This record gives sequence, structure tokens and C-alpha cells, in this order.
Amino acid sequence: MKKLLALTLTGLMLTGLATTAFAAETNDGTAGTGIDVKGNYVQGASERTQISADIVWDAMEFTYFDGYPTWNPGTHDYENANYEKGWSTDTKNITVTNHSNTAITASFRFDGSEGIVGSFDKSALNLETAEGTKVSEAPKGTAAFGISGAKIGETGKIGTITVNIARLTDVSTADELAAAVAQGGAIRLNADITTGQELELRGSTVVDLNGKTLTTGGYDIDFYDKVIMRNGSIYVANYGDNLLVATGANALFENCTMSSCTGNSSVFLNGTATLKDCTLSRDGAGNNILGNRGFKLNLLGAIRMNGKIQLADNCVVSALSGTYNFDPTSYVDTNTYAVSESGGIWTVSAR
Repeated sequence: MKKLLALTLTGLMLTGLATTAFAAETNDGTAGTGIDVKGNYVQGASERTQISADIVWDAMEFTYFDGYPTWNPGTHDYENANYEKGWSTDTKNITVTNHSNTAITASFRFDGSEGIVGSFDKSALNLETAEGTKVSEAPKGTAAFGISGAKIGETGKIGTITVNIARLTDVSTADELAAAVAQGGAIRLNADITTGQELELRGSTVVDLNGKTLTTGGYDIDFYDKVIMRNGSIYVANYGDNLLVATGANALFENCTMSSCTGNSSVFLNGTATLKDCTLSRDGAGNNILGNRGFKLNLLGAIRMNGKIQLADNCVVSALSGTYNFDPTSYVDTNTYAVSESGGIWTVSAR
């Protein structure tokens, strides 16, 4: 037993001494042995935040039916019997999947031919980070898109949808908001904020108010380019403050309550703005919307106002499909839309 144990221990010692040598040198004791140390460089990503999103969409084809169903005497039946005059009411989906290591916002915009109106059930999708998820379970969202508006006389392209992907930045203070606005991209409020300086929203910036209230604190909020503001309240608290849509801008306000103090309008327009599902109010009588020469305003969805729209020369206001608590007839293209009233609510619908 003792011999066997000794042999076993010897085997273990030999195994422990058998290490791999990558280099060797005999030293005679007259000088030191130098060993070079190598550092391996691995090139990683240039940024901590890396954005990747898959965008998948249905075939974006819509039908405009003009006239009446065609009677076929050979079959004693109607052809195109399922069509009603005007645009088909079907919608097509756009699905975005986030594979980024940060939360993102996908925003949608349609630029159409004259009189063609494209609308999304969601103008933007907030998608949380893909960190900690399986590829098959990556955060995703879907927006539905439909067409209405003017008729077409032939088959062909009627517009373009643009999908913008941007990092989503959460903010809770005026300083954080100012920094995020300067950076651009997508912004989400996590608290009510009163601005501490003038804000200039540019590019394709998307501001998700996230059910919170953004209050002007003695400064304007200026909208340039193709900015979207959605899902919350905006209060113009001081006389002289403005929500200003600048010349050349094409801003979208969706699901917003926009209110102002006495003496101020809720929105001042120099450019183009679209209000979808918005409520506008002000303290005291006056204008909800004040426009300079040449502005363009589109209204759709549920629109509620307690004031007026003041028009300058060469201004265009279009009341599209939706419901209104005022008579919008003077703003309606009656060749395309019909207007009806019930209980003090006017409904604009495609003919």
C-alpha cells in the first residue's frame, strides 16, 4: 500500500510540473534573461451604442375605385361588387424590430402627391433595448398605414413613406431636455418639465411627452424641419412665449393637449403643421392658432378647440377625416369629403 501511494503521488507531481514552454534560454548566471511582453490589440466598435433595426412592410398598394360596379349580362352579376367609390379602407403594416443595445424610436412620415393623404395609427414606435433578450424575442412594434384624399386617374406612384430610426433618450429635467434637444434624435419625458431656455427642435427629432406636461418657462419652443411631438400636454405659460412652427418646417402634433395663457395663441405658424387628435385651449377669448402669411395647417382625427384660427393672406387650412367641435366646412374639400353634424359635433368623412 505504501509503495502504491508513493507511486501515485509521484505521478501527480510529475503531471503538475509538465507545463507548456513557449520559449526557453539557458542562463549561466553572468547576466539576466530578458523576456519580451506582447500586447494584443483588438479593434472593437467605435461607439458604445450600436443601432440595428429590421424594417418589414406589406405591399403598399391601395385601390381607388371610380364609378359603380360593372353589370355583366353574361353572368347576371356585378363585377367589382365589393368596391365602394373612393379609396379602399384597408391598411398595410410596417413592423420594426429592435436589435440595438439601446432603446430606439422608429418614426414614420408620408409625403404624397397633391391631395393624397396618408395616415398612420401610430406616428412613432418606442422600442426598448434588445440587451438581455433572445434574437427571436427582440422588442418589436407595428404601425398601420392607410390612404385617403383626392382621386387618381391612373395607376402609379402616389407617395413615399420614410422610416427614421433614432436612439431614444429619457429626460426628467430641463437641463437633460436641453441637452437631448441639442443632440437630436428621439426624446421621452419621464417627468413634467418647465423649460429653462429656448428650445430649437430640428431634423427628424421626435418628442414623446409620455403623458407628461411640457411648460414654457419664459422661452419659445421652435419647430424646424420634420419634427414630431406626441402623447402629452404643452402649456404656453407666459405672455410672449410661443410654440413656433418655423418657415419651411413640417411639424406633426399627435395626441396633444395644447393650451396657452391669456393673450397668447396655442400655436404660432410660419410653416406647415399637422394636428392629429389634438385639443387646443386658451385662457380667455381669442385665437388658438395664429398664422403668418403662407402657412399651411392640416387637421385630422378628433380636433377640439375653444378659440379660433386666425388666417393671414395665402394661408391654407385643410380639415380632413375626423370629428370637430366647430363647423369645419370652410376648410373642407367638399369634392373629396362630406360634412355632417350631430349634437354639436361635426364629422368629416371621405365621400
